[in-house]
Formats: sequence, structure tokens, C-alpha cells
Amino acid sequence: MGAVQSLIEASIFAFVVVWPPLLMDLSVPQGVIFAMLMGSLSAGAATLHSVSKYNVGSQTLLVALHLATLAFLVLTVLQFLSPKPPPVLSLIAALMIEFAAGIYFPSFGSLLSVVVPESVRASIANLYRYVTVSKPYFL
Repeated sequence: MGAVQSLIEASIFAFVVVWPPLLMDLSVPQGVIFAMLMGSLSAGAATLHSVSKYNVGSQTLLVALHLATLAFLVLTVLQFLSPKPPPVLSLIAALMIEFAAGIYFPSFGSLLSVVVPESVRASIANLYRYVTVSKPYFL
């Protein structure tokens, strides 16, 4: 579970470093793009909150992971097909990644609270977070 957390969060943190040059060709200011990304993150969390009353549990985590994988795949294919991919498609994929992150973080926190005992939860989460944060620097 820790390895999965580390890999997923490292890819999200790497995206945080990569999105400004990726979306530079849009005629929209970077601050507006950032606001759109944060709105998408909040929309993901709000979506999780609204579907959590149906007791879907870890299935929402799987949906978030599949959505993020699809968005990363779209970005990879766009970069492979063209050195200058259409910026609007890149923006849509970036919004999908942030939406999935908005679902992922609360879902994973809930799953962690079920699996890991409370007495060691903070220590274990911080240990994996240290590994996670250091990975994007090696990309």
C-alpha cells in the first residue's frame, strides 16, 4: 500500500512541476489556469463527498486511479504524436488529473485510516510522503 501511495503521489507531484511549460501555449494567463486546476481539484473532492453517501468505499479510489492513468496516457500520446500538442487537449487532460487527485487524496486517507492503526498512522504516512516528495527531483 505504501509503494502504491508513493508512486501515485510522485506522479501527481511531478505533474505539478510540469504543467506550467505544458500549458504555456494557451492564450490564458497562468494564474487563471492554476485557478482552473484548483477548481478541478475541489470538484473532485466535492464529487467524492456527494457519492460517499452511497457507501462506495474503495471503488472511488479505483475510479480516480483509472481517470488519472487515462489523463496521463492522453498527455503521453499527445506529446509522442506531435512536439507541440494542441494546448486545449493538454488542458483537458490536466483538469482530469487534478479532478482525479481531488478524489484520490481523501479516498486514500479514508483507506489508510481503516488499514493502518492510529498509533502509527502519522509516522508511516510521513515516511512514505518523504519518499514520495523526493522522487520528482530525480526525473
